[in-house]
Formats: sequence, C-alpha cells, structure tokens
Amino acid sequence: MRIQIRLSALLAFTTIVSGATAGQAIQTLSLREAEQIAIQNHPQIQAAANLAAAAQAQVTQARSAYYPTVYGSLTGVDAEHNSRIAAGGLNNPIIYERYSNGLTVSQLLTDFGRTHELVKSSDQRAQAQQENVVTTRAGVILQV
Repeated sequence: MRIQIRLSALLAFTTIVSGATAGQAIQTLSLREAEQIAIQNHPQIQAAANLAAAAQAQVTQARSAYYPTVYGSLTGVDAEHNSRIAAGGLNNPIIYERYSNGLTVSQLLTDFGRTHELVKSSDQRAQAQQENVVTTRAGVILQV
C-alpha cells in the first residue's frame, strides 16, 4: 500500500514538472548576445562605472582651485518702537534700523604648484578607475 502511494505521488510530481517545462520555449543566445546582456546588467560593471564617474568629479573639484571664489552676505534689523529685542536677542535701549551687505571675491595667486599636483594626482586616479571598469568588464565577459 505504501509503495503504491509513493509511486502515485512520484507520478503526479513528474507529470506536473514535465507539464511546466513543456510550455517553455527554448531561447538560444549567441555568445555575443550573452556578453552584451551581461555587460549591460552586471552590478560589478555598474559599480565600477560609478566609481570612475566619482573619480572624474574629483578631478573637476581639484581643478576648481584655479578659479575665483565669489560669495555675498546680507543682514538687516527692523526695530520696533520702544523695544529692546531685535534680531532674536537683547540689544541696546536705542535700537536703530540697520542694513548691511557685502561681497567677497578671492583668487588664488600662487600655491607653489600644489594645485597642479593635486589635479595631476586626481586625474591619474580617475584614469586608474577607468582602467578598473575595463578590467571588470573583461572579467565579466570571461565568466560568461
């Protein structure tokens, strides 16, 4: 009796599995298509490309020291009549309305080659990260 139950369960399982696989169409891929799919979807390649983009942004950041820096500031106080509180704190009993603004421009004149060397170093780091992308892509193609 137990053998008949086991055989019928095995037969039912085999029927279900063979029916599920019979409905699937076989997809054939060429080696080039498989490589293209792997290159487009592999997370290691995407991570390496993101690291290379970040390294390239660091080159731009290092190069920014060559350009002038400009920033401005603005402040003002409106005094209430017979008030001792202005701009969030206690002030002089005679509070005057006041307004001021400012603009600052700074430019690096010389740093004895430091910025040039920083730009060169970050550029070489970006090139190394780009080579890492190529190496990662080759490793994924080898695995395919």
